[in-house]
Amino acid sequence: MSRKKIEFIFADGTHPIVKYKDFEKNYIFWLKEFLYTKTNHLSDIKVINKEQFKFEKNKLLSLNTIDEIKELVNNLSKNGFKGLKQYFNTNLKLLNFLKKHKFKSIEQINTSAIVEFMKEELDELSGPTKRNTLVGIKNFLAFIEDNNYIDGSNSHSFNISKNVFKTLKIPRKPKIAFIHPKDELPQFIEAIERVNWIETDKARNRLLIKVLLFTGIRVDEALSLKNKNVHLDIKNNLVLNIVGKGNKPRSVLVSNKLILNDYMQWTNSNKFASSEEDYFFNTISGKKLTDYFSGRLVKSVLQEANISKKEKNSNHLLRHTCFTMLASSKKYDAMQLKKFADHENIATTEIYIHLGDEIVKEMSENMVNIDFAFCLDRFI
Repeated sequence: MSRKKIEFIFADGTHPIVKYKDFEKNYIFWLKEFLYTKTNHLSDIKVINKEQFKFEKNKLLSLNTIDEIKELVNNLSKNGFKGLKQYFNTNLKLLNFLKKHKFKSIEQINTSAIVEFMKEELDELSGPTKRNTLVGIKNFLAFIEDNNYIDGSNSHSFNISKNVFKTLKIPRKPKIAFIHPKDELPQFIEAIERVNWIETDKARNRLLIKVLLFTGIRVDEALSLKNKNVHLDIKNNLVLNIVGKGNKPRSVLVSNKLILNDYMQWTNSNKFASSEEDYFFNTISGKKLTDYFSGRLVKSVLQEANISKKEKNSNHLLRHTCFTMLASSKKYDAMQLKKFADHENIATTEIYIHLGDEIVKEMSENMVNIDFAFCLDRFI
């Protein structure tokens, strides 16, 4: 048992490390507390029915079995609150592993147990999946460490090694996919205008692609925009008021020279444009467009531009492209790019800086020839 000295009186919300003598019952107790805390911290922007979400959330702590918790987590996911499922599934796997190996107390969890769990249960899975699993487990154990006590002056610490990744030899994350700023991006921009979409959809599709490319906002942030969140400023630049990760509001701007014609055509033809609460990018029936649909739009432009298939043609492709282009311009430091990209961790931003370093020499002379280079200063 590892103990750490606590120099304060235990606050409300702390619990004995062994709340129940039965191992599974005790594990479930801590899992419920952890998941409940996550319902307060994870973004609920995608939740469809707020009242149902509140009801399910308050019900969580009263549940007694894993099956009950699983059903509730699935219900939350169906209601648009999907982030909790990852944490539940990860720590359910850990529980099953610990039961199989006849653990008697939660205090027995240590680095060796986690390493064996990863090797035994996740050996065939990809590096990112292993990494995400370990993050979920470490968050759970860190929560227990922060909220438990053994006696009047001590709490339990699992002392999970920071070198677990190295022990497991998890491969580094693959390089992100992006459209090359010099060799491919000009062709991509030209192809946006040529794709033979249905006439009534052309302006909407072109505008969506350009918004994703020129702002780097996340796909769901764009698709969740409502008419009240979109307007033209005094210079006819397009202003988007976004609610991002963690319900953090921010605004981004696109130069009128890039999108004004498409914006005017779309708002004039969009029969749902007059209602502030309707989605700005909508279907013929006014519904929100899907991630899958936006991915198909990007694929259509790539094909029209005759750009070879990327390793991963994800919906983040245009986001990656935007930040790679900005990093390659050498006009902005890491903190500026972090703020613009809405990254929580500067390490994520640095990926794009490294990519920019790799290509900045070959594109330095061509940067001024990219049609939208003049709008870079307006981004930040």
